[in-house]
Amino acid sequence: PHLAVARHACDTASDDALAQAVRARSLLIACAPCCHAQLARRWSELPDRLVQLHPLRTIHTVPHLRSETAAHVTDAMRVALLRAAGYRVAASEFVAPEHTPKNRLLLAGRLRAGVPATRAAQEEGLAEYVALKSATGGAGIALEGLLGSVGIRT
Repeated sequence: PHLAVARHACDTASDDALAQAVRARSLLIACAPCCHAQLARRWSELPDRLVQLHPLRTIHTVPHLRSETAAHVTDAMRVALLRAAGYRVAASEFVAPEHTPKNRLLLAGRLRAGVPATRAAQEEGLAEYVALKSATGGAGIALEGLLGSVGIRT
């Protein structure tokens, strides 16, 4: 397909939709994710010994902060992984924030395959994802595993 659209796909359903779009080599992807519970849940399951020493321990241990921060980090990880898959990606609001707190839109356009600049951008995207995952406690998102089938390995 030339265009893949996912609107308010809850939690990992956004990752499923993004992975399907990448596997189909969609030229354009528009995704409005919602209900970012997976990463917050994974952070809540981190071993106490790790959390107590981690610089983000306040975020990891306060449920509201964990949930809100995980939503932003989840989408940052999605952006990095889409870059690693060969897409130029932008994240923006598509509805005025007073109408809904869930108004992030990820827009991605496939870069030309085989071009050195595309390979460099893909390597950079993968490095961003790995660094972000490491810096926030080592927990990743479902999209990481789903993109393994198209050669994205962390």
